[in-house]
Amino acid sequence: MGKETPTLNAPLKEELLRKISQRYPDLDASAMESITAVKHAAKTVSVVMNAPLEEVGLSEGKFFVLCYLFTEELLDHPAPGPSDIADNLGVTRATVTGLLDGLERDGYLERRHCCEDRRALAIGMTDKTRRFLEDYMPGALRSAKELMTALDETERRELIRLLSKIKGVGPDFRCGY
Repeated sequence: MGKETPTLNAPLKEELLRKISQRYPDLDASAMESITAVKHAAKTVSVVMNAPLEEVGLSEGKFFVLCYLFTEELLDHPAPGPSDIADNLGVTRATVTGLLDGLERDGYLERRHCCEDRRALAIGMTDKTRRFLEDYMPGALRSAKELMTALDETERRELIRLLSKIKGVGPDFRCGY
């Protein structure tokens, strides 16, 4: 899973925080400690969940596109356009265009012209994507479960609640793992 990051013992941590706060009087030590903990947790999740993606040459961004297409299909929604994907993933249209180009080149999706407006595009999954997700998801779900074993159900709900309070963060399971 990667190299463990050493943690500072309490006296050393206190000394470091004291020296940093002397240099930066506006330091909010608990805010910095919280951000550091969130970043370390996010890194751990990313390493564990992305390893199987890297084996097949998929980036996290490409995977999020595939997840979005998958959930739209599961919900029987019409195939989204590039701008819908960009809006739902919170990225620029240019970023989505690059992701779509790579996914199309690798056979994971197809662009189709809409019947109503031939200028508009609809993005659909291919059978290759469906097979990949069928193979990937059971392992991903096991990994997610293993990552969260340290927390009971109440603690998990509390974690979601607390993370949702951070500005700009909210639980949206359509694009996550």
